[in-house]
Amino acid sequence: MLNVDNSVMETTTDNQKTNAKKNSESTSDDIESSHVLNSVQLGEAIANLNDGIAVYMPDGRLEFCNESFRLINGYSEYALKFGVVTYDELGQLDEESEIVAHKPLIFEQRIVQLRKDGNNVTLQEYEGRIYERYQSPTPAGGIISLITDITEHHRLKLIQSTRNNVLGLLARGCALDEILTTLVQNSKALFPEMLGSVLLINETGTRFQIGAGPSLPQSYL
Repeated sequence: MLNVDNSVMETTTDNQKTNAKKNSESTSDDIESSHVLNSVQLGEAIANLNDGIAVYMPDGRLEFCNESFRLINGYSEYALKFGVVTYDELGQLDEESEIVAHKPLIFEQRIVQLRKDGNNVTLQEYEGRIYERYQSPTPAGGIISLITDITEHHRLKLIQSTRNNVLGLLARGCALDEILTTLVQNSKALFPEMLGSVLLINETGTRFQIGAGPSLPQSYL
């Protein structure tokens, strides 16, 4: 007959339960540490984004923004007090600095629009740069705002568009002065402050004549 010491079996079972509990606690600690690490890394990534990002609480107060958001909008560090400054107050600063070309919606109006449409996208141009502003509602009932500098992307699209336009004129056999005028106008679209013209040399190579100068005074032509 096989004799089994019950006390040994109970001790072994207790040790197994203790080890299992320790392993479970260790796994939970590892998961929690991983979550904390991921949150820190995400926070650092957002802080270093070139895009501006801001999050507003359901009552319209600023919960968070990164440095790019402050710099793009020209806000002072004093103005951006988390949990104090509001969406409407920052909107007033935008209006005063003429970053926006119209009176901005107040927070209550914007959140109603966002809940209805899902998001809001606008293009704004100031200080020689072009920005896309994207806003959407948060699950908590606030607003998240993302500002992206799309200047170079916009210029590349404009260059491609104007190139195709000129090629179309050439393909249709349009007059030289029309083609040259279009070239100058396209260049002005890229550089609004520019005054441009095209000079042509006559057949004898002794004189210049105006090929195109749509932005020059008539006295220059």
